[in-house]
Amino acid sequence: MNQPYYFYLLRCSDGSLYAGIYINLDKRVETHQNGKRAKYTRCHRATG
Repeated sequence: MNQPYYFYLLRCSDGSLYAGIYINLDKRVETHQNGKRAKYTRCHRATG
């Protein structure tokens, strides 16, 4: 079964951008905001 993937850009608290892809976009953004998963967004918190 083909599920759509979402390409996303997050603005981090220091103004940098983080790019990623994921199936469940809302869940993925939540994990970034909670400081989980991606090493980059643990150090550069996602805003929003």
